[in-house]
Amino acid sequence: MSKVVQEAQLGHVDEVRELVQKDPKTLTEVDEYGDTALHHAAAQGHFKLVAFLLSKGANPNAQNKVGSTPLHKAAVLQGEDKTRAQMIIIEELNKAGADSNIKNNNGILPEDMTRKARARTAIQGKHAVTIEVAVPKTRHGAIIGQKGKNLEEIREATKTNVTVPPPDDSSDKITITGRKESVEDAKARILKSVAESEERDSNRQKEREQREKEREERQKQRDEEKKKADAERQKREEHYTTANLSIPKDRHGVIIGKDGAKIRELSASGVKITIPPRDSADLIVKVYGEL
Repeated sequence: MSKVVQEAQLGHVDEVRELVQKDPKTLTEVDEYGDTALHHAAAQGHFKLVAFLLSKGANPNAQNKVGSTPLHKAAVLQGEDKTRAQMIIIEELNKAGADSNIKNNNGILPEDMTRKARARTAIQGKHAVTIEVAVPKTRHGAIIGQKGKNLEEIREATKTNVTVPPPDDSSDKITITGRKESVEDAKARILKSVAESEERDSNRQKEREQREKEREERQKQRDEEKKKADAERQKREEHYTTANLSIPKDRHGVIIGKDGAKIRELSASGVKITIPPRDSADLIVKVYGEL
């Protein structure tokens, strides 16, 4: 491996500076994969070294054997501790003229290699546009989805940075940043989510209204049946009378019958029979029914 490439991989700024100043041609030296010192410095998050190499004329658009540029390398930096370094490196590369439109041999842009929204937007640089889409606050939840799933899917599918205002923010503007065609795609997906949400709510409302209508119709039917039954009973009762029969107490059991069988049989004929309690001295058995 080239000495300057090896030192760059380790982040040895002083050693790289000495080698480059001694021989500027070392800036173009590559390893077996075609990576330059700038590729390695960007890949390892050595932002000071990246700035130095660029200041000495390192090519920000140099491509290795798989077509990746230093921007591709910077895009895949992982870890919270590398976030600041990643953003500085991307900024330095952009200032030096890095072309974010260069795809590697697999047709992948640098921005496609990161899941970090800020890094993706930074990589896109001058190719990024920002638009705002007004969406009623009541529909923001549909865009976000359960545990943020829908919003994350939109971001990933369109490679855009989509920002939804927090619930305590009165703004209804959703911000989308990315390449123009991707931004339009994200906008379309957002509006589709809103339309689907409105349709679901409309269908639920129709279902509620239908259930309420059916409930009211059932209640109306029950009321009419009750009214009809009351009218029929009232009509029958116009011909009803009450007979008070004095029957010896020891004969009341005969009227009742075993386990109430006899009185049930008599009542089935349409009359109501009232027998005094056993502990009552009353002998009167009341019979109420049609004449």
